[in-house]
Amino acid sequence: MLNSLKSIAFVIDETQRGSRVADQAAILAREHGAHLIGIYSAPNPAVTTSGSFAVGEQAIREVIEGVRAAHERKALAASRYLTALSQKYGLRVEFRVIWRETDRLELLPHALHCDLILVSHPPPPSLPGLHADRILLAAGTPVLIIPERWQGEHVGRHIVLAWNGSREARQGISDAMPFVAHSEWVKVLVIDAEEAPDRHGAEPGTDIAHYLARHDARVEVERIESGDATVAEAILDFIGTAGADLLVIGAYSRGRLSELLLGGVTRALLSETPVPLLISR
Repeated sequence: MLNSLKSIAFVIDETQRGSRVADQAAILAREHGAHLIGIYSAPNPAVTTSGSFAVGEQAIREVIEGVRAAHERKALAASRYLTALSQKYGLRVEFRVIWRETDRLELLPHALHCDLILVSHPPPPSLPGLHADRILLAAGTPVLIIPERWQGEHVGRHIVLAWNGSREARQGISDAMPFVAHSEWVKVLVIDAEEAPDRHGAEPGTDIAHYLARHDARVEVERIESGDATVAEAILDFIGTAGADLLVIGAYSRGRLSELLLGGVTRALLSETPVPLLISR
């Protein structure tokens, strides 16, 4: 059971440098004594020369070299930003550059060796293919989503754990333990427990709350009914009134063909959460 994070990664580019993702990644790295990895991505100039036109081998080579030089300057600026971040927070940092062939940023080789990856929502304009669900489904590494509209200062002091008695929800709690260990309070949220009595027992949420309490969490169980709302709407309404700064869910997926499809509740929360969302699978 991990109670701390030792390797944290986030994606950085020239449009994202002023975002809250980098600061939150740095704050978490400082709190946990973690190694921080900044991943910079740019299109491969050998296959992407948008806005350029050339005829002849020499002219084509010059266009490619010009595009590469422009991206190298941006990468250098991003690396300097990461260095400044490391000095500000006193961190061990690592800078990686990925030259991608398409809009989709393939993070699998990097995600497999991290405890946590932070991404923004929505994705930065320069990375339209960067989505938390793709990272999660490809690598299984927990993903922390920082909504652009969130104005909080710290992630994980006030935690809501969405609990439905499933394996996925249990995995979400396991991956959230580094945050639970540093939290001020934790609320176990149980919705429509009567619809799955075999999962919850006589006192829905009580057993998992006792488990968390043994890990020194200050935990309460909240049982609510969704009524005419969807489960996702009920969760969003609850976290809005609870004052949470982290929502934890386990991702439920359907099918294992070419694309795994996340359940409707998971997708709704991915797109609509107003607070940081830790999602695991």
